[in-house]
Amino acid sequence: MSGRNLSPRLGILLSAVLLGASAIAPDASAAAGSKSKEEDEARLMALVKVEIKLENGKIVRHSGEIVDWDQDASVVFDGGGHSHQVNLHLHPKDDRAKKIEVRMAYERDATLVLAPFSFETKARKREVIQSDGGLALAVTITPKKVKPEENKRRDDSLDGPTDPNDPLDGLE
Repeated sequence: MSGRNLSPRLGILLSAVLLGASAIAPDASAAAGSKSKEEDEARLMALVKVEIKLENGKIVRHSGEIVDWDQDASVVFDGGGHSHQVNLHLHPKDDRAKKIEVRMAYERDATLVLAPFSFETKARKREVIQSDGGLALAVTITPKKVKPEENKRRDDSLDGPTDPNDPLDGLE
C-alpha cells in the first residue's frame, strides 16, 4: 500500500467517525440540556423550625432553616443568653416526605445537653421532646419545594462598600 491509497481511506474513515459523532452529539447536548433544566427545577427539601424551652421557663425560637434530606445538618442560633445548636439527620420514609425519620442531638454553649436519639414523625407535626430539669425542645419539619437559588443564603451585610474611597463605607 502506498501513501496515496492510505490517505483517501483515512479520510473516509475520519468522515464516517465525524458523521457518527455529529449524529450522536445532538442527543448528548439534549441530555445535557435536560440536566440543567433538572438542576433549575425545584426539589423537595425540609424546612426545620425549632423552639426551646429553657430550664428557667424562657422560650427561644428559630424561625426556620432549609436542610437537605439524608445529610447531616445543624440549626444554629442565639437566644436567651446562650448559643444553641440542634444537630439533625432527616430521612424521608416516602417520596413526598409525609413520614420522616429523625436523628437529633442538642448542644447549648458547645456542651452536649441531649445525646443523639432517633424518632419518627409526620410532616408538619410539632414534636416535643422533654428532658429532666424542665428543658423542652420542639421541632417541626415541613417538606418544601425549593429552587436552587432560594436555598442559598445571601447576607447583604457582606456586600462590598459602595464608595471605594471611604474605608468606613458599608459599616453599620
